[in-house]
Amino acid sequence: MLKFPGMRPTAEVVGILNKSVRRQQIVGILKQEHAGDVLTLIASDPRMPHMMVNAASMPFELRQQLQVH
Repeated sequence: MLKFPGMRPTAEVVGILNKSVRRQQIVGILKQEHAGDVLTLIASDPRMPHMMVNAASMPFELRQQLQVH
C-alpha cells in the first residue's frame, strides 16, 4: 500500500546495471537540438528516456546522412 495513494511514484534513470537480453536496439528519432556533436535520441517506446548520443560514436555513413560533422 502506498503512503500517498493519490500520487504516482516518479524517478529518474541515473545508470544501467545490466543490458537487457530482450532489447538489442532502440528505434526512434535523432534530433540535433543544439550546435555540436551531441544528438538527442527520442525512442518510439514512451517508456524509454530521451538519450544523448555523441555523433563521434556513430557509424560514418550515418553521420554523413545526418550531415553531422
